[in-house]
Amino acid sequence: LDPKGKASAADPKGKQKKAEQERAASASQTPKEFRTQSDAMPLNLDTAQKLNSLILSQCSESDLLLFNLPKYCRGQDPDVLLEYITILTKDFPSFCMIKDSGREVTTSYF
Repeated sequence: LDPKGKASAADPKGKQKKAEQERAASASQTPKEFRTQSDAMPLNLDTAQKLNSLILSQCSESDLLLFNLPKYCRGQDPDVLLEYITILTKDFPSFCMIKDSGREVTTSYF
């Protein structure tokens, strides 16, 4: 820190502290029940409903739907996660949710 208490360019901890403060400020604008303790985006039930409608409209003839399980973060309310999944998968035919490791590679050939 410089004499005025600001982070200098050579001080990576100052940048890290500023990033933490920005995250805390954005978290205070998120409804309490959807806050998490990580960098992950909070779950939004409206988004789940919109995704459900979009998936059903695009995949109406599918027999099986495969997609990633939403990320669960420590400190997140498990009831909110289950409600999100319930809304997301409403009226789906058969579906399979897969927990990813973050290292998968998806290749598609059209």
